[in-house]
Amino acid sequence: MEREQFVALVRQHYADFGPELAREYLARDHGFVYSTETLRGWIIEAGLWKARLRRAKRVHSPRERRACVGELVQIDGSHHDWFEGRADKCCLIAFIDDATGQVLGAKFSPQETTEAYFAVLHEVVQRHGAPLALYSDRHGIFTKSDPEDPKPTQFERALLQLHIEPICAHTPQAKGRVERLFQTLQDRLCKKHCGCKASQASSSQRMAGHVLATAQPALRRGTARGG
Repeated sequence: MEREQFVALVRQHYADFGPELAREYLARDHGFVYSTETLRGWIIEAGLWKARLRRAKRVHSPRERRACVGELVQIDGSHHDWFEGRADKCCLIAFIDDATGQVLGAKFSPQETTEAYFAVLHEVVQRHGAPLALYSDRHGIFTKSDPEDPKPTQFERALLQLHIEPICAHTPQAKGRVERLFQTLQDRLCKKHCGCKASQASSSQRMAGHVLATAQPALRRGTARGG
């Protein structure tokens, strides 16, 4: 009977949640004591979740994870409807440690701007110290597309003054860890926003910090797979 009750709760409240996130909410609010795999089996049988096909073997060689905390920090911004129509779309700027998968800093911003990256960089340096290198895509904030222009961008100049090496990725796969972070947060943060009726980025900055903290185990499991 207990199984049917939990499946009914998932159907009523968490039908669009993944098994891991649904288990966390069931454990927190309804006394669920079983594993994620147990819940996964139940909701698959109930038709609430489809088992994922095993991923095809990668055709690219994953970049080796750095050995030490702070040796390399991946940075990126994700443009998304984080508030699901209750506010304007915005960009989540995030810094994630390459060695551990720990989210060192994150902030909502109306746009992906140099100032937004400076704000998160300041937070990271204040809390964790300056990393040895930052790993980004080739956005105009980080590098110039004109090879004839040798002058660094404003962000590059700031990094050089802090003795932080700027490194630009050449392929999307190279930033796999921070990309998986955004995939996870797009699910978790949006569900949290929906439950709390959040509609302002200012209040959601605090919520983002809470969800980042509670999501760290899942994020680390994802980054531990490499990429």
